[in-house]
Amino acid sequence: MSAKLPIMSKPSQVNRTPSPCRIARTALGLTQAELAEMSGVSLRTIGNLERGKTRPRSVIAFRISRELGVPVGKLFPPENLGK
Repeated sequence: MSAKLPIMSKPSQVNRTPSPCRIARTALGLTQAELAEMSGVSLRTIGNLERGKTRPRSVIAFRISRELGVPVGKLFPPENLGK
């Protein structure tokens, strides 16, 4: 009888460095839902930003930056900002 192997994450998700936004959020003890509510954006938006699936518009980046108390350039480098 063969041993069952553990289920692994997708290779792209293994050893992935957390986003600066996620690091700042978790350092403050906030959930994604709490940050979303504080920033006036959807939970889906926060999740997508933290996973790098989308780039924030400048206004959203500034809202999140304000709530986290971190300069916007440290959370979202200029090349990662949308219009």
